Amino acid sequence: MRVLALLLCLTAAAWATVYTTAASGDWLGDSTWGGGGHPVAGDTAVFNGAFNVTADSTVIACAVCSAATYTGTFALGTYRLNVSGNFTWKDDGDTAFMTIGTSTDSGLVVLGDITIGTRGKITCGASKVYAGGSWIAADGTFSYGTSTVSFIATTGGKTINKGRFYNVTFNGVGGEWSLTTNHTEVYQNILFTNGTLNLNTRNFYCQTANSQTITMGAFTLNIGASPSSFISNTQKSLVVGTGATVTVSTGAMTLGALTINGTGTFACSDAASISTYNNIVITSANWTPGTSTLTQRYYDAHTITCNQPLYNYTASAGGGTTTLANDLLVQNNCTISGALALSTFSLFVGGNFAKTGTFTANTGTVTFIDLTKTSTISGSSTFNVLGCTTSGKTVKFTNGTTQTVGSFTSTGESGSRVMLTNDTGTNTWAISDATGTNTASYTNISYSAASGGALFNALASDSCTVTNSTGWTTGISAENPLLLIGD
Repeated sequence: MRVLALLLCLTAAAWATVYTTAASGDWLGDSTWGGGGHPVAGDTAVFNGAFNVTADSTVIACAVCSAATYTGTFALGTYRLNVSGNFTWKDDGDTAFMTIGTSTDSGLVVLGDITIGTRGKITCGASKVYAGGSWIAADGTFSYGTSTVSFIATTGGKTINKGRFYNVTFNGVGGEWSLTTNHTEVYQNILFTNGTLNLNTRNFYCQTANSQTITMGAFTLNIGASPSSFISNTQKSLVVGTGATVTVSTGAMTLGALTINGTGTFACSDAASISTYNNIVITSANWTPGTSTLTQRYYDAHTITCNQPLYNYTASAGGGTTTLANDLLVQNNCTISGALALSTFSLFVGGNFAKTGTFTANTGTVTFIDLTKTSTISGSSTFNVLGCTTSGKTVKFTNGTTQTVGSFTSTGESGSRVMLTNDTGTNTWAISDATGTNTASYTNISYSAASGGALFNALASDSCTVTNSTGWTTGISAENPLLLIGD
């Protein structure tokens, strides 16, 4: 069988012919190629001279197609050209043109590389182009019209250079593509079906011409390191579901909505920047925040549904309010420069709580966690319930701010107290509550002014200390009456 296969290959090679254009005419017209036949599968088609060639059959084919010295026009029209090897359209000299109309069949199908040189010009209508290898183009050489370019390689090592597309599809099981230039752009729709795309410190732009939800299939999108970015602005939403993977280290993403569900993997290994302009849903256990910052920008009201931890979270400035749809854990810093509402849910913060925008507590709770981090509360806010129940935790309040609470609790342990103090260590931070009782146990309190009418109790029985403060009661135990610090 091996001998037979080798003979067949040698026979096919012997039959392969190089055909060069010699006159204007149809592809199947022998005179177009000098009178000795026309290219078929396995042959090489060389476009030469200023001759115009027109496809005249549903399917035409060749093994290699090139137009290095061509200055005419090849009109594929509504037919299909199958190229089993590489397709090279014009390297230099005068311009060579190719037109692909509305593809009723499959348009241009190239299993090798597609190279469009600086003097090549391919103009599409509602065409279909299939690339089985790399895409190598110069600026302005591919006029995409309303075409769809599909990358169908099933092996790795493919590249995309100067990619500007109307619609684009990545659908090659085992295929892997890497960007080699910035500003790869898609004007309309993207399909990530099968394969791997590496941004390779380059930018991939999705224009804002239309709204689209990009639901990834068995696909891996490697954003990698800065300055690489996947940018869709406000119109493209991304769904990373079962079988899909997104990886990013210090690169960036800008999206409409972001959904990570099922067993979808979204892994941040460093300080990635992820921005959205719509709802966020993160329910997959395969979300890894790294030291990333997730920023939720907005024009209208929207929500965040997240049962996985975030590292840094920002509710950014805009025209609407972000509302929690469940409890939210922020391992590091929570920044509110826009508007954030808790509804009935709890916000857990390991690092800083920085508010310059609007914070609406509703009936929710804010709790500071993680004794390895010092938390600073900046900006004056109104909390429903504010507390720290992590022993050994230090919480600092910005000088001159007032935190208004419905309830406040600070709970440490013997030998591992909570520390409540000013961010400068000298001036006063204020806390206010109109009614009820607020309790601190195993807590050191300094430079605090408590007011508003409610009781602020620092339990002596739990070894609280209160220094340079007013409005706190201390000495509370079964044996001792109340003492009001500062009175």
